[in-house]
Amino acid sequence: MRQNDTGTVLTAPTAPRTQTILPVGGLVSILGWEQWESSLREFVDKGKFEDGFRALVSMPWLKNVPREDLVKVVMDMPRSDEEAWGLMKQWGCNRRFRKLLVHKDWVVKLYSGPKGQIDKIFRSMDSNNTVVVDVDLARGLQMDMLKYEDGIF
Repeated sequence: MRQNDTGTVLTAPTAPRTQTILPVGGLVSILGWEQWESSLREFVDKGKFEDGFRALVSMPWLKNVPREDLVKVVMDMPRSDEEAWGLMKQWGCNRRFRKLLVHKDWVVKLYSGPKGQIDKIFRSMDSNNTVVVDVDLARGLQMDMLKYEDGIF
């Protein structure tokens, strides 16, 4: 199938039977892709809980996840460095590590497990501008993904 400049998918002129011409732009809005994407952009721009929650609820692949669980995933983004520092203090890491995180980009490894051979692969990412953050209960009690209030969330 070919696509014209306006995004309409066209069939081959020699097709043996007729096929529906499908406007891709219309399909995108029908499937709800624009809604979650625009809500996610607003959440990144404004940092409001409502925008983040709206993005999660409208994502088609999360429709079977209970809303009570989705509420736990999103929070208001900090508006100042002081608020961000307070969140990092709640995380439970020491001041030296928090200072390191403030000045570098992060690579977050979820469920990284106990230290092992795989850490050697990620050591190369620990460069001047990047730090690898291992998130797993095996790495420390404050890294509990399932503990809502005092865990990593």
